[in-house]
Parts: sequence; C-alpha cells; structure tokens
Amino acid sequence: MSLIGAISLSMVLLGLLIGSFANVAVYRIPRGESLIKPRSHCVSCDRELSAFENVPVISWVLQKGRCRGCGVRISARYPVTELLTAVVFVYSLWLVGVHWTLAYVLIGDFVAIVASEIDLEVRRIPNLLVISGFGLCLVSMVVQFLSGDSSRQLDRFFIALIASSGALYAIALISRGGMGMGDVKLVGLLGAIAGLLGYPYVFILILGAFAFGSIFGIALIALKRADRKSAVPFGPFIGAGYIVSQLAYHFTPHLLGL
Repeated sequence: MSLIGAISLSMVLLGLLIGSFANVAVYRIPRGESLIKPRSHCVSCDRELSAFENVPVISWVLQKGRCRGCGVRISARYPVTELLTAVVFVYSLWLVGVHWTLAYVLIGDFVAIVASEIDLEVRRIPNLLVISGFGLCLVSMVVQFLSGDSSRQLDRFFIALIASSGALYAIALISRGGMGMGDVKLVGLLGAIAGLLGYPYVFILILGAFAFGSIFGIALIALKRADRKSAVPFGPFIGAGYIVSQLAYHFTPHLLGL
C-alpha cells in the first residue's frame, strides 16, 4: 500500500471513531449529560453496550439496526454520522494536505457535523460545543508553537474570528431575531479556522452558508412546506459553507494572493 493510501485509510478509521463520539455528543450535550460517564448504553432499556456493540457502522449492520437487549430500533442516523465523519475527514485530508492546518480543519469538521445535527434536532447550538472547539484549537496552537513552527496561525485565527463573527452579528442585529447567537459563535469558530487557509475563504464560507440557506428556503416555499416567516436552523448551512471553503482552497490555494 502506498503512503497516501495508508494515510487515507488511517483517516477513515479515525473518522469512524470520531463519528461514533459525535453521536454521543449529539445526544448528550443538549440534555446536559456528561460525555464521559456513564458508558454507552441503550437509551430505551439502559443496558450498557459491549465493545462489540460499539464498533462504528459494523455493529449497527450486524444487529440489523436494533438493540440486542430490548430489540428497539436504533436510528440509522448513528451509522450515517459515522460514515459522514469518515468521508469528511478524508475529504479534508485530500483537499488541505498533511500539515498543521489539517488539525484545525478536522476540529472544524467535527464541530460542524455535531452542531448541524443538534441544531436540526433542538434548534440551538450549545455554547459547550463551540467553546470546546475553540479550546482544542488553542491547544493545537500551543503544541504547534512548542514544535518549533513559527507560522502566523494565531494572528490569522483571531483576525478571521473577529471578521466572521462580527459580520454575522451585524446581520443578526439587522434581521432582528432572524438569526441566533449560536449561529454567530459557530461561524466565528469555523470562520477562524477557514482564515488559517486564507482570509478570502472566510468570505466564501459565509457566502456559501447564505447561498445554501436561500436555496433550501426557496425550495421549501415552492413545495409549500414553509413560508417567508418560517424558522429554519442555520447551523447546517454554516457547516456546508465551511466544507465549500475547503473545496475552494483546494482549487484556488492562493486566492487573491492572501
């Protein structure tokens, strides 16, 4: 197996494991539960799951989507999240490459996936998730600095953070409640990470988020599933815009020379 193949396979496995943890985060964070204790258990019969039942994707398939204890159906969202995380992680590896920036991008991938699912479920983006994402980025910066890397990651990160969150905060004020502060904080984190790729990609992230949101909103109105005043979770569109910014970076790595 080639080196790139081995790295890609490792990223798939990492993505599946992180995707499994993402499922835990999506369920527990909105409910105010610990991410560490208790161990994974069936939410129906409360039976603790064995190691065999915790294998990403495979366990769900072998158990035919049901709990081995009580037989209750397990949502297909669990394996889908695991597969999605693995795909997005490999996607980021191929687009960004193997260097320090990839660590930040993967943190953003995880936060984007978890925030999108939570926002769809409970219509809010928990502060704990976004704060944890910032914390992981800062830890990565410390490790990067101690490793001898003298790049201007810190400057780019905070300038992009202020620009992205400030832009969305202004829009939130103008819309008078049409956008929540959770969206502002999420776009601040993901915008800061996109800024590590280059400042223009912060703009691409925000533009992509509003483009996806507009298309989705128009489609709902056309299908008579919503009207102009209907509230739609914006977190998933921010996540989509973040992924698009990576794609733009891959094809135009020196956009505007910044």
